[in-house]
Amino acid sequence: MTKADAFLRAWKSAQKGDFSLFDEIVHTDYESENQGVLVNKETSKAVISGIGDLIIIGPHRTIYEDNNFLCFARYSKVREGEIFSDLISAVYYKDGKIIKNETIREEIASDLSEGQDWNWEGLRVIKLGGPQHPFLEC
Repeated sequence: MTKADAFLRAWKSAQKGDFSLFDEIVHTDYESENQGVLVNKETSKAVISGIGDLIIIGPHRTIYEDNNFLCFARYSKVREGEIFSDLISAVYYKDGKIIKNETIREEIASDLSEGQDWNWEGLRVIKLGGPQHPFLEC
């Protein structure tokens, strides 16, 4: 399993309220910076679980990965609206665990699934369960 796959699996499980994988791969001194807001591990857990099934995560791709760093991109869509985003995360590791996650989110004007071999209806909502898209095999 790639680091991006492990990250997404842990976050999706956490969004359902299961923090076992999150706690396994995330360092105790973890910090997350999302859109310029810095939060610790416990606050991140509250935010992640609070998202529930509001967002659909689209395909992801790894830009760079080694033992100490992961950079990956993914798309998201607000489930009940036509709001689309492009996300890039820089994930830093210490002692084999995620120590820092910086995510930049940019709203995009159009639906990136148009003309592609995937669509939002075929993707898993952030809550676990439901149909799975091959890009998101977790």
